[in-house]
Amino acid sequence: MAEIRVIGSERVRMIADRINDLPETLQRDLRQFVRQRVEVVAGAAAEKAPIKFGTLRRSVSVDEHSDANLAYSIVFGGMASAYAEVQHEREDFRHDGSGRLPHERHLPSGGVHHYLFGRDHSAWESNEEAITRDLDEKAAEIARAVISRGV
Repeated sequence: MAEIRVIGSERVRMIADRINDLPETLQRDLRQFVRQRVEVVAGAAAEKAPIKFGTLRRSVSVDEHSDANLAYSIVFGGMASAYAEVQHEREDFRHDGSGRLPHERHLPSGGVHHYLFGRDHSAWESNEEAITRDLDEKAAEIARAVISRGV
């Protein structure tokens, strides 16, 4: 799909860039905090993803990048990621369940295009303001902890 970068304030950038210099307990706390926020977006995106059999919604995963500071990916589709991308991007697809076979009518229907990012209704855009605010507040908390510890 695409990459969403959450930069936040200068304080967030500074702490993310220097996370490895923080005491281990603060590193763990910050990583857990950020991952929880990423999982909020992933969960919201899963709820908005188109559904026929539920495979796409069940395929969501959150992966931490080991080669970067505080970098996570939200991935849909697994081995069928091309399918997930088409479902995400194609605005002309109907996601209301109307294309189902009669024996499939009992399954949940719905979902929207751009379920992860790119539209006002997307999971990221719906949560961006709150998450950015949370990250800034957490960065301030960590900065205060570092100053009080004299690190």
